[in-house]
Amino acid sequence: MADINIVPFLAPAASVVAMCVSGYFAWLAINVNRKDRESKNHLDQAILSLQRAYAALTDDGRCEHARPDRLVWLTAARHIETYKVLKRGVTELSHKVICEDHEEYWRHRVYLAIDMHALHQPGWYDEDRATGKLGLAPPSLLIIYGFASWPEGKDDPIDQADLIGIAASHDVRKGNHGLRIYLQKFPMITSLLDEADAKRNAWPKR
Repeated sequence: MADINIVPFLAPAASVVAMCVSGYFAWLAINVNRKDRESKNHLDQAILSLQRAYAALTDDGRCEHARPDRLVWLTAARHIETYKVLKRGVTELSHKVICEDHEEYWRHRVYLAIDMHALHQPGWYDEDRATGKLGLAPPSLLIIYGFASWPEGKDDPIDQADLIGIAASHDVRKGNHGLRIYLQKFPMITSLLDEADAKRNAWPKR
């Protein structure tokens, strides 16, 4: 049986494989960059929607608290709902963390803007035919009051805080007599701080 020399075929085959691998990684890089850009675009617009919701409630920051104006509440609610849609397009992990941080910031601002737990009379929400005031739309109230509330089941970052590490790194009671007395009402925190102080005082002085 005659020997077949395959050497002439190896170089072209290797070249084709190299081209395919190179093409795949180029496609992968382009696709990843595209997804990252799309996620970032959604993030930027989502943050803008929260800013616009707060601006609507406070008349661009000129009012401390939202007025009982139907259009104001409807506009703010629409921006909040737009934020929720845009948030679903935030797919990159780092962008998600940033988005959550902005959401908590604007949740607190909206909480203050609507004076969350103020005891308004029913007439504050209702229409007033004498003045032509329209009643606030119930869906807008649910959306805005719901956004300003801490979500059920959401993890609180404070619960994950390294309090022992913070106490070890910072003498938070030093020079603050009022804080020291107040924290004595919380034995677990006081014990944690006392242990940190004891370790700190045991270190050799430089």
